Amino acid sequence: MTVPAPDNAWAFDSTAAPGFTPMTPYAGANNLTAGSTSATNLGVFSLTANKAGTANAAIRITPGTGGGNDYYRITPFGSVPATLATPAAITVEAMIQFSTVTATGNMVIVKHLNAGNTQGYSLYLKPDGVTVGFRVNNSAVYEQVATISTSGGWSHIVATYDGTSMHLYVNGVEVGSGSGTVTTPGAILDSATDFQVGGNSTSASTAAVNGAIDDVRIYDVALTPAQVSARYATY
Repeated sequence: MTVPAPDNAWAFDSTAAPGFTPMTPYAGANNLTAGSTSATNLGVFSLTANKAGTANAAIRITPGTGGGNDYYRITPFGSVPATLATPAAITVEAMIQFSTVTATGNMVIVKHLNAGNTQGYSLYLKPDGVTVGFRVNNSAVYEQVATISTSGGWSHIVATYDGTSMHLYVNGVEVGSGSGTVTTPGAILDSATDFQVGGNSTSASTAAVNGAIDDVRIYDVALTPAQVSARYATY
């Protein structure tokens, strides 16, 4: 099974935190750097083992205890290429290890404005710990109950949008699809905010993941079910 190359990807194989460059051949631009909305309640950013047990091969976020919002992001905003900001179709992919589920957050990949959520896209786990959500454009949301480990196990989460419909996959299996909520079909509308991993700097409440993230990939095509399954088989 041939899987197209991602438009950008971060493997987080590093010997130093918290800054990360994209994996080869994407190195040289779009570095992810740690940030927080609170200078006094900054969380802990560190490296941890990935699903295979390889040391220092995934990022870990332990959110601050006094509020604030911790995340990794591409900055400045102007450095985000159009294929991350306004693709006609998109696939977002990540390996995620939730240590616990936060009551207001669990944002895995975010590039949207929080006020009205009218642009961009985001992939997240709701506070119930079982509902995976994907949002594109004008508050179009597709959510599906799925089996996600929230106590230290790894889950492979993928969301796709082909310009009309959205699909969600967990551990290589499609858990649902829908198009009825896409009120503005077509290309992703650009959002004047940073591409972020593990949190959302535009949210007033804590939206950070409490756990580890690895192998974040963004494609400017919607992967097929067979391609998503093939990606999961690599882990």
